Amino acid sequence: MEIKKLVLDDGYVMYYRKWKCEGVQKAILHINHGMAEHSARYNDFASYLNKKGITVYAQDHMGHGMSGKDGLLGYFGKKDGWNRVVDQAIALSSYIVEDNGDTPLFLFGHSMGSFIVRCIIEKDSSMYDGAIIMGTAASSGIAGKIGKYIALKSIKKNGPEFIDKKLNKLSFGYYNKKFDKYGSSFQWLSRDAKSVAKYEDDPLCGFVCTNSFYRDLIEGIEEANNAEYIAKISKDLSLLFISGTDDPVGSYSKGVQKVYQLYKNAGIEDLSLKLVEDARHELLNETNKIETYEYLLNWIQKRI
Repeated sequence: MEIKKLVLDDGYVMYYRKWKCEGVQKAILHINHGMAEHSARYNDFASYLNKKGITVYAQDHMGHGMSGKDGLLGYFGKKDGWNRVVDQAIALSSYIVEDNGDTPLFLFGHSMGSFIVRCIIEKDSSMYDGAIIMGTAASSGIAGKIGKYIALKSIKKNGPEFIDKKLNKLSFGYYNKKFDKYGSSFQWLSRDAKSVAKYEDDPLCGFVCTNSFYRDLIEGIEEANNAEYIAKISKDLSLLFISGTDDPVGSYSKGVQKVYQLYKNAGIEDLSLKLVEDARHELLNETNKIETYEYLLNWIQKRI
């Protein structure tokens, strides 16, 4: 695994990791990580794919991991943060294509990264042979509008970089409600207690994000779920939605099924939905993660 950086047109320095495959390179996977985590957490999955001929790239999104601004985590920017993060991900994909020619390229997005990927393919899906969308959610509807109003009010009062724990509680506080009996506020992530403990012990995970981040995320979720934008996606792009049936982000599979229907209505020809029984939010860190690794590998291999 190599840590690299890419200087973008506006001068922004994007840090990313590259896991080069063993032997002949058959495909490339571009990973977009979730909220309040970072790309290094995908090392085990990337190493598994490397042994199967797949090279993996994964950037630390702005305000995350190595890309935290002066140590400030959970901050995209004063304005238009969501679009900047989406465009930065597209820039890395473009670099990957320039550096690897015609090698099949697949997108992967988990949680927040799932919304980033969905927005990427709404803008332009021509670079990609397929996209894997993990741990995503449907529109928040009126709750999202209320959340955005509260975020904007807090931004006006306290500034875009202010960390308002009330916003975090309103947005994600209920996720662990079903799992409180297990004694950790992050049990909703996985049934694997060691994985949850590792997340809790990581200073680059589980942090509370800024006011403007919640505004940006809510806007991104609504953009990703906009039927008019979804209709612009190339009909021949292969898409896989995958989620745990015990994942509160996807409303315990009900929300993911709603999202799947949106893309089905849009006429996507190669569209799949995989629900992993009893799994929670982080499928790649679950007790049966190897089965998920194998399923995703098989899905990619069939489309190379």
